[in-house]
Amino acid sequence: MKKKNITPAFTKDMIIRKISKDCKVSHIDAYNMIHSFLNSVLHAVLQGNIVTLRNFGMFKTRLVKKRGAKPYVTPPTLTLEFKASKAVNKALDPLLQPILEEWNSPEEKEKRKKKRETYLKRKERRRIISRILHYSDDSEEVSELLKNLSKGEI
Repeated sequence: MKKKNITPAFTKDMIIRKISKDCKVSHIDAYNMIHSFLNSVLHAVLQGNIVTLRNFGMFKTRLVKKRGAKPYVTPPTLTLEFKASKAVNKALDPLLQPILEEWNSPEEKEKRKKKRETYLKRKERRRIISRILHYSDDSEEVSELLKNLSKGEI
């Protein structure tokens, strides 16, 4: 699936200029309003509160435990999570339609099917290797499994 061109970032400075123009306030006043708002949200979230902005979304912190081979080596981290409201998700629907159309195209379905088949073959090979290691004392079954594995039948 091709990545779509994403519009440039809407920066804090752009927001300040828009508020300054729309609300007919000075640039400094708009900056102070945005700065105060962002600090208020950040401090509330850092205190463990959930910040809900009606018809926009919800901010909250979440503890993320690192997964991997050695989870005891990497400490958990705290992340800021945003959940969009139903109104925001509904507004995003028109942007999602072309992506879903491409996702449901026959070419993409075929690609996903091939990836799934490859994944299942690899999984089956790992299972067989596990069985080979488990039954290593039964040389006849081991040799049969190794032959099938090398022929690519499995």
